[in-house]
Amino acid sequence: MQATREIVDMIDKMDGLTPSSAARSCRDIKLQDHDASDGVYWIDPDWGSHGNAFQARCKFTLQETCINSTKSNKDEKFVYADEIQVKFLRLLSVSVYQRITYHCKNSMAFDGKQNSINLIGENEIFNMNSRSKYRPMIIQDDCKISDGVWHKTIFEVRTPQKELLPIIKVKPFDTGLDKEYRIEAGGVCFVW
Repeated sequence: MQATREIVDMIDKMDGLTPSSAARSCRDIKLQDHDASDGVYWIDPDWGSHGNAFQARCKFTLQETCINSTKSNKDEKFVYADEIQVKFLRLLSVSVYQRITYHCKNSMAFDGKQNSINLIGENEIFNMNSRSKYRPMIIQDDCKISDGVWHKTIFEVRTPQKELLPIIKVKPFDTGLDKEYRIEAGGVCFVW
């Protein structure tokens, strides 16, 4: 009985305002505080010690828990929260989506036919040749313009197969002389 009371007390203190009061997810924060507003909160999906708690953007009106890449490098690789934490976040969600922005100067993200950048998730490669349920949506495509000015193409991957995201690497296809690009990984959002 005492152990149950301690768990209930712990849940009551999980407002997400500090690492030591991290909640399992944004959903848990909203369940505890119906007036909580969209913003950045501390979460701990594996509900273990709060030593691996991390910050997430809670979009309560959209029922989303979004985490940003903590690091990107020249190899277009992205790192997110602890792998175990991401697995638990998947379990607490019904679907997931993510946007990738390809900033470009004279470099295409999609040639309109066969070639496109590869968005590499943990268990799938997404590109414009993927089967329709795995094909990313193109939100904006200005990289087809080759005029020596920076443009961008925005891809969105949305799936109920939560184990396919986040995007961990991007492989461009249109590289070479006078072609420049930069990759920006948007937050991966888990919908609850």
